[in-house]
Amino acid sequence: MNGCSHRVVTPTSRLAMPEVTIGLFPDVGASYFLNRLPGKIGLFLGLTGSHVQAVDALWLELADYALQTDQRQSMLEQLLTQIWNQGDNKAVITAVLSDLAVAAKPAFTEMAAPVQQHQVLIESLLADESVTGFVDRLGALSSDDPWLVRAQQTVSQGSPLSLCLIAEQLKRARQLSLKAVFQFEMLLAAQCCRQGEFAEGVRALLIDKDKAPKWRFASVESVTKDVLESHFQPPWTVNPLATL
Repeated sequence: MNGCSHRVVTPTSRLAMPEVTIGLFPDVGASYFLNRLPGKIGLFLGLTGSHVQAVDALWLELADYALQTDQRQSMLEQLLTQIWNQGDNKAVITAVLSDLAVAAKPAFTEMAAPVQQHQVLIESLLADESVTGFVDRLGALSSDDPWLVRAQQTVSQGSPLSLCLIAEQLKRARQLSLKAVFQFEMLLAAQCCRQGEFAEGVRALLIDKDKAPKWRFASVESVTKDVLESHFQPPWTVNPLATL
């Protein structure tokens, strides 16, 4: 979605990068776009897999337009009646979506925006960017907010190795170009496949569906530096995306 020219959300949209639940890491360019969110929000979303709803998606610039679900047919009909290839086609789409978004805006005024609501808390939970500290602080948090409770559950059940990997991934990718990010993530993906954590996560969630993965490490404290570092070492002489 982040690679699209016109990103549209609706009241039922849920944007998330929940790879921590399967022993992977936020991929498809997430090293790039998560690092460009305000403050520590990108890191929080990567570690917790938390959902971003329509209002927050607009605020974070992860979406461009918010439309009501029942506007879909009108959108399609308006797009079909436009004059194409007579100038800037993107501008044509922009005009249609902009008008629809103005009409839809009142319906989103009361919609929940948990990312904005908890921005200060998110910053405090990740004040020192320590994964161990973050896990401890999030786990000790007393809240009945469903969004925060879900974040707590995801982190407590997710892969400790992935938690450490995600924090290091975003740290190392901060200054990378989009091209370099895809090359970087290709390397991480290959190592995750080779080293077994991803396979176990997929087994537990999607194959056997027992939701009881046997993670390589019991806690983030027990993740060893050598294993973590091995995920950043290329398993090849030339990256398959070297000519990207």
